[in-house]
Amino acid sequence: MKAIRHGETDNLHFRSGRLFCVDNDWYYSTREGIDVGPFPTKAEAEVALDSFLKDFPSDREQDAGAAETD
Repeated sequence: MKAIRHGETDNLHFRSGRLFCVDNDWYYSTREGIDVGPFPTKAEAEVALDSFLKDFPSDREQDAGAAETD
């Protein structure tokens, strides 16, 4: 069974990983559950997501940094 988000209908929503499309507008989701967009194309949403992810260290990088300060 597929889960449908509040306020969306099954016919309008497509999700693949963090990227999804609603009414021909593209968005990405953060780990915090924030949807960012709209973007006119999937490619532009992907570029924005890549930029967003580069601004934040991965969990491994954060763990390594914490170990260095101990």
